[in-house]
Amino acid sequence: MESRWDSEVEALVATKQPKKCDLAVQHLVDLRDVTAREGNEADFARRLMLLRTRHEAKRTFTERLRGNGL
Repeated sequence: MESRWDSEVEALVATKQPKKCDLAVQHLVDLRDVTAREGNEADFARRLMLLRTRHEAKRTFTERLRGNGL
């Protein structure tokens, strides 16, 4: 089931606008930190892997993910 953060990040990435992709990456960094504090790293990693798979053709986005340790 898709969560709210999945749909928000997906909407930002779908715009293909650099600033919105940067915002999506920042949301993901924040979510990574929150899920780490909550002990849900595995769930975050799974969702991030699915997101990467869906958007693997968007090289700039995936480079931004990698550049932010995602």
